[in-house]
Amino acid sequence: MEDSNTLDLAEKSPFTDFTPTKYLRIGGTILIIALFLGLFLPGFVAWQSGMFYDWNAKQRLASINRFAQQARELQDFEASRGLLEKAVKALDKKLSTYAILSPVPDDAKVAVELQQQLRARLDQLRAPIQVSGFYFSSTMLLWPIVFTCLGWVAFLLPPNVGFAAFRTHSKMILVFTIGISLLYWPTLARNLVFNEEGRVFFGIANLDMDPAGFLVQEGLSFTVSFLLAVIWTKWICLFAMRNRELSLPTEDPIAQALDWSTVARLSRTFMQWQVCSVVLACGFVPYIYFFWDAVLRIRDQRYLIAAITVQLLWATTWIIISLPLAATYYAWQSTRVAALCAAGEKALEKVEGIDTLVDTITSLEPINPWNLAVTSIAFFVSFIGPIVQHLHV
Repeated sequence: MEDSNTLDLAEKSPFTDFTPTKYLRIGGTILIIALFLGLFLPGFVAWQSGMFYDWNAKQRLASINRFAQQARELQDFEASRGLLEKAVKALDKKLSTYAILSPVPDDAKVAVELQQQLRARLDQLRAPIQVSGFYFSSTMLLWPIVFTCLGWVAFLLPPNVGFAAFRTHSKMILVFTIGISLLYWPTLARNLVFNEEGRVFFGIANLDMDPAGFLVQEGLSFTVSFLLAVIWTKWICLFAMRNRELSLPTEDPIAQALDWSTVARLSRTFMQWQVCSVVLACGFVPYIYFFWDAVLRIRDQRYLIAAITVQLLWATTWIIISLPLAATYYAWQSTRVAALCAAGEKALEKVEGIDTLVDTITSLEPINPWNLAVTSIAFFVSFIGPIVQHLHV
């Protein structure tokens, strides 16, 4: 039993008391809550505030006097794009009739060249501003995915670890929540200070376009801060618990290296780290994709600081959940080296069978190197993938 200042994280053997139905129920509950908070609540607010569809957002933009110029520029752009699309369709229809004629008319080559030019011009068109409502926006499914994945890492994964004394660390969670929430200051700056300079995006969750949606967004961001705070607290306490467990003295390093529980502990920790890393990546990838899409594709530089902040939050969270694995792996390597040294001493004493013992210790690999390499590469690719993808846009 831990003291009152330590989170009671009862870690059991990998499959002891593991009831799939229990964890399916917990995971399903987290998913339902995530859908309600991240999808239905923002959707309902957007519907009530008249910002559900893109055309609702465009009407709202046109109704605000200080955005009259942006609204006209968008209308002119859409009119020009409409004329180009109509011309391309007319040429497509004309060329389709040429295909069945024999001989081919002389102006067919000219029509093909004109069609290619118009298509190239259409592809190069970029809207002067981006106006978005809630329905099928870039954030419509973002929040449910983020809440589900972070909720699973916070309250479900790993399945053999549970919060038995949540109140004990409520202060730590509160401090982390407030601290992480302060990192969202770029959102306030973007809406209160830099709300016009270099602005390209107009839509839901903008204070001047959708005040109710802005308040909902701040609540959703605070929820993300809370989930990250729980994850940080949980895994830091796991790290402390693992360090205490690994600091217990041992008199026989050879016996410890050959002990199945020592090998199983590292294998189990790696498996938990691998699963949590994948789920964490699934939660953060759409999150950072949204911000880097705003910076690199839409070219609204006001989102740059927020993009970097979210990227750093992901990296920090991943490092924190990697701490127990790092401590366990370091302890295992130390144990194996100590065992080999002890075996070397016995070899000098010409103890029978020591060569076989050394080969056994050397061959122990609780973590497959290829598995570790693939997981690390996958994390790296997912971490920089959204940035690299948009650099080619």
